[in-house]
Order: sequence, then C-alpha cells, then structure tokens
Amino acid sequence: MVLRRFVLIIAIAILIFPVIMPVAIAVSYEDSAVPLTKGGTTRILSDGYDDFTQGDFSDVDFSNITLYLTLDEDDAIVNGTMLIDFYNDAPISIDRIPFHLYTSGMQSELEIAGIYPETVTSIGDSPEVLSIDFFSDPQILWVYFVSDIQPSEYVSLNITFSTIIPEGQDRCGVYGSNLDETRIITFTGSYPIPCVYDEFDGWNTDPYVSFGDPFYFDMAFYDLYLEVPDDMVIAANFHKDIKKKSYIPCVRPTSD
Repeated sequence: MVLRRFVLIIAIAILIFPVIMPVAIAVSYEDSAVPLTKGGTTRILSDGYDDFTQGDFSDVDFSNITLYLTLDEDDAIVNGTMLIDFYNDAPISIDRIPFHLYTSGMQSELEIAGIYPETVTSIGDSPEVLSIDFFSDPQILWVYFVSDIQPSEYVSLNITFSTIIPEGQDRCGVYGSNLDETRIITFTGSYPIPCVYDEFDGWNTDPYVSFGDPFYFDMAFYDLYLEVPDDMVIAANFHKDIKKKSYIPCVRPTSD
C-alpha cells in the first residue's frame, strides 16, 4: 500500500502583501480579486484601478519575492532561501527593515518550533553580510542596511532560514498520521514576511494572532519553488498540475 501524505498550499495571497497571508505554501491569485490595503497600494484606488484589476501592473511598484523551499518531512523542517527586491514605499529613508516571523508565535508542544534566520546578504556587485537581530516575542527579524534606502528605491536581499514546523492544526503545522494517510503539513507563514510601514503607526510589527485574519501586509509579486518527497501530494488552490519539484508562479501581485 502506498502511503499518501499531503502538503497543503493555500493561496490566500501568498507572499505578496496586503491583508492576510496564509501561505500554507503560497501561491497567487489567478482569477480572484486583488486585495488592497491602506499602505503603499492605496494609490491604485484613485489611479489606474481598472487596468490593475485586469492584470496591467506596468504603472505600479511592488516588492518582488522569490522563495525556494525544501521540505524535510522526517524532521518537519522547511529549509528556505528568499530573494527579495524590497520596494521602499515609505515617505522616509530607512536604515533597517523588520520581518514577521509568525511561525515562532504559533502554539506547539515543540518549544523549538519557529523560524530561524541564518544569514542575510545584500545582492549586487559587492554583496555584503548584513547585521540582523531576531526575537521570539514579538516575532520579528530586523535587517540593518549599510546605507539608507531612499523613498521609491529598491534594495535586494538574500535571506536564508529554516523553519521548524509546529505540531498541531495552526496555519503552519503538522498533524495526522502516515498510518491512515491523514498526515498533513501546512506552510502558511513559514518564511520571513516584510512588515508594512504607514503614516499612522510607522512599522507595523504586531505579533502573531491565532484567531481571525488580522494580518496586515503590503502587496508584492511572488514566485515559489517548492521541493517535497516524491510520494507526497501537493494541494494548492488555483494550480492543478503541481509536481514534486514545483514552480508555482504568481501572475498577480498578492499579499501573502
């Protein structure tokens, strides 16, 4: 008998930020509406909204995120690399960026469960290892730049990390059993998510909340590369033909 295990990929906006972010591994919106937030994307409401909703993103600036995730099923660990071109839509220059580490705030019998940043390196002609601080309470990673990033400028980063998946049925979790083919692994929030800067609160670094969808993200363009064991089944909305080494593209900007 072939045992079937599942990796659940939820695309309520995977990595692209404005509202919620269930990446149980992320995917993008293909035929669904694009969410908007009060942050840097509000300009769409008054300028080019029709073009935007029909897939014309030529006049908007968003961050670009590429995720490479590999699942170690035996230890329930996701090893990841995130390449991010972060767009500074804040009205001020910034010398650091906070990232949410939401998995670190999820309930689990495993005290070590959470996201563990490893290295953050700038991308460019002369890459540099950047200084970081990360905390489990609140669940935040701070990345410090060598020089300030001005408004409307991009900064490119290479972030490596590992995520120990919590036990239980949270947005990111592992539960069920291989014996009766009920084991499921979800990946939502299993990677560092850029925080939003706005005129009301500055950096929004609120911790993880287990109920509802009270999350606040900016929008971005996402690409996801996922590798899982050959005998696992990948479930992802909007994408039917998913293989064990999968590229899951985002055709629209999203916030998760």
